[in-house]
Amino acid sequence: MLTNSVPIMQLLCEAEAPQAELIGVGGTLRKLTRSFVGPLALAGIEAHFADLALFSVKGVTDDGHLTDPDALESEVKRAMIRRARRSVLMVDGSKFDRPSLSVVAAAADVTSALAADVDAPAFKRLVATGIEARIV
Repeated sequence: MLTNSVPIMQLLCEAEAPQAELIGVGGTLRKLTRSFVGPLALAGIEAHFADLALFSVKGVTDDGHLTDPDALESEVKRAMIRRARRSVLMVDGSKFDRPSLSVVAAAADVTSALAADVDAPAFKRLVATGIEARIV
């Protein structure tokens, strides 16, 4: 497992999963999200490949842009999407029609999406981007 998230690192440390291996990406700690960002985080991500990247965003625009308020967080998410064989967007209904400052990626750049509590029009717009999406 490769992560820049301190809470995920803590969860794995507390889990009884001796076969699970964790690679923690370092960098500059962003206290608000408890995650590492910046050039060192990007270098750590670029040094690895992943089978699967699970991520979320703060906003999804009407035309399918995935956004985050922080440019450094956006860079990290973009790098993880690039380095993963499959990338899965996890999104809920509160994220639609609420764009944030920085574009992470286009929905079409992501392998699939898991959507919770999303109304039918927003879900249709997401699917129209070409992404494989499921309601969960």
